[in-house]
Amino acid sequence: MSDRDVEELLRERGVLVDQTTVYRWVQRDAPELDQRCRPSLRATNDSYRVEETSLQIKQPWHSLDRAVDSTGATLDCMLSATRAAAAEPLFRKVLDAGPTPVPRVISVDKHAAAPAAFEVLQQERTRPETCRLSQCQY
Repeated sequence: MSDRDVEELLRERGVLVDQTTVYRWVQRDAPELDQRCRPSLRATNDSYRVEETSLQIKQPWHSLDRAVDSTGATLDCMLSATRAAAAEPLFRKVLDAGPTPVPRVISVDKHAAAPAAFEVLQQERTRPETCRLSQCQY
């Protein structure tokens, strides 16, 4: 839902608020909501995929990476200005998440940033030894 949609829903219920106020509420409260809700999420299976798409925000193109399990449930997502900038932080967020089990395999496309980010995690010992990276073109 957009900030304007929330503004309209609140207006229907008699609460007059501007969309920028809703935006500020989201910026202030989203980290705490994420921290409180993440432990109660359903557990996922142990096979992950990283999907990537490009979208245009105002003028420049941005990369939106999503980590999903094999059933299609979204584990986490990361928006960045470049493809290479999103790989390592996304892997960190997914591997540090609470209710998700240790992945057996993470499937990615043939982009060179994913293996490099995976190696960084391996050198720092933040990646589980049983987890492996699988690259496929499609």
